[in-house]
Amino acid sequence: MMTEILKVFIQLFLIIDPFNVVPIFSMVDRRKVKQVARDAVIVAFGLLLFFAILGDILLRALDISLCSFMI
Repeated sequence: MMTEILKVFIQLFLIIDPFNVVPIFSMVDRRKVKQVARDAVIVAFGLLLFFAILGDILLRALDISLCSFMI
């Protein structure tokens, strides 16, 4: 269990790459950070709403069953 958590943490750490992101965030003013965060939330909510409403129709149009996603 602990090895899986460590493995996932390392993968996420490498994907996010904080050593290259921190200098970029330190140069951006607070207003811009809030704007980017707000835009990210709006886009995420829009995608969630889109797939919640039209996801089933999209899967049927592509002839993909819901069981195909189950592990």
